[in-house]
Amino acid sequence: MTGFLRTARLRAAFLRVAFFRVAFLRVAFLAVFLRPAFFLVAFLRVAFLRVAFLAVFLRAAFLRVAFLRPAFFATFLRAAFLRVAFLRVAFLAVLFAMSLYS
Repeated sequence: MTGFLRTARLRAAFLRVAFFRVAFLRVAFLAVFLRPAFFLVAFLRVAFLRVAFLAVFLRAAFLRVAFLRPAFFATFLRAAFLRVAFLRVAFLAVLFAMSLYS
């Protein structure tokens, strides 16, 4: 019975090592051959998640400000427009970086 358990543990350890080797080789391949595209895709994913989060956050803040504090509504709109302007600049920077890599 102990021989079977030892063999099962060795197989499990071997599979874990093999899995990590494959994962490491995939990351190395991406880093060497697809590095610019990989980082741009990762950056675009993060930027998309930030935009989605800001959209949800701004919608919730808009409802709070509109109904609870009408006096600060104009300040909120200015802040929202500044965030949108910042996101536009970030998007243009991404497009510029993509044009450099192509």
